[in-house]
Amino acid sequence: ATDPLLTRWRKPAFNPVMQPRHEAMDAPWADRDPSSPWRCSTGEWRLRTFDGSVYVSDSDEHVVGGVWRAVGKAKDFKEGECPSFYPLPGPARGFEPEYSAVAASGRLPTHVHKLSWHGRDFWQVGTYQ
Repeated sequence: ATDPLLTRWRKPAFNPVMQPRHEAMDAPWADRDPSSPWRCSTGEWRLRTFDGSVYVSDSDEHVVGGVWRAVGKAKDFKEGECPSFYPLPGPARGFEPEYSAVAASGRLPTHVHKLSWHGRDFWQVGTYQ
């Protein structure tokens, strides 16, 4: 990388990636602190906000354009600061057979959900389709 310490970073022109909803103006905390978007297996993008609401964007162009629509609240996404949601990595070299066996059993988690609340961090590990 030409800038490994990110000292020449520039904010993209399309920030913020999500504008507050008009109905959220009575509860401005609701749309705050969105997670980084993640791409689903269907190709659409999703993100979650402080209050656990989940939003979807149908294409890369919509993500850059800030076009998001609410799809509801995920009961397992608790309210919290700095939410993150990301996939777990695949097997470490040399452990592919063990990884495959656990994955085939359906007991292998696929994702991590992390958030902060009152100065503490919390993680949930589970399966996301």
